[in-house]
Amino acid sequence: METSQRYTPFRLYRRRRQEHFREQMKNLKLVVDWTVWVYLLVPGLLYLIGWYTSLWTKPLPAWATGLPLPVLTGLIDIVMLTGGVLIFVEEADVLFLKSRPLWMRTLMRQGLYRACLQHVGKMILVTALTAPLWSRAYEMSNLQIVLMAVWFGAIASFQAITLHMTKVRLTGWRRWIQMIPLVIGIGYMTIHATSWMHGQTWKIILGIVVIMLLLITVGQMRLLMKGTFEGDVREDLRSRLQLTALMLSRAVSKPKAPSPKNTFYYLPQTA
Repeated sequence: METSQRYTPFRLYRRRRQEHFREQMKNLKLVVDWTVWVYLLVPGLLYLIGWYTSLWTKPLPAWATGLPLPVLTGLIDIVMLTGGVLIFVEEADVLFLKSRPLWMRTLMRQGLYRACLQHVGKMILVTALTAPLWSRAYEMSNLQIVLMAVWFGAIASFQAITLHMTKVRLTGWRRWIQMIPLVIGIGYMTIHATSWMHGQTWKIILGIVVIMLLLITVGQMRLLMKGTFEGDVREDLRSRLQLTALMLSRAVSKPKAPSPKNTFYYLPQTA
């Protein structure tokens, strides 16, 4: 009884999150030569810092001044599609978690929080990298740029949870039939809403309030969904192995098919 009281659903989620992180780092160490990467990354970072500084201090290049706002927003929307939602459920949990709805909701809630923080952080980085364009090409203030980072982060979180709800319910071609219109619709809304908000602080704040309400709504809908345990396990496994598969695909060469010229046939000897 004491062990059961100490072992909470939050501790289960935290333990599995740490195990996932250690597993990814172990796989990364197997395929990455850090000595080589240091020699590649340091010059690359120095060049990137110099190029980024020049966007603030020197006249903007022609491609930057002529880049339409909808095009930049569309490129950012493509970046939003990266990443997903991990709630860290496993197939062996089927009896335990189905008999304890509170544990399942806790894992799901923590997974949604984690996904939102990751997407907001990603969009803050993207907005910071494109800040010279927002400031100098589109003439937005520092406050408006910060609000745009929050706006993009909320949209990325909303999109990730919405697509996750589709992935855990559907498979095969039915999934794509529903996901493609969702991606197109959210992208269309993002591009037009961003253009509408351009240069108007109150419009950006209004847009953030609306998307936050939508985000809270889809989050509650996800928590209330039932009968998706098998889909949750499937999508968790797919997401957790995605980085591992990518790294191992670069480290392990595909086996070659045997050539007929090198094939020997042995015939049994007759007495």
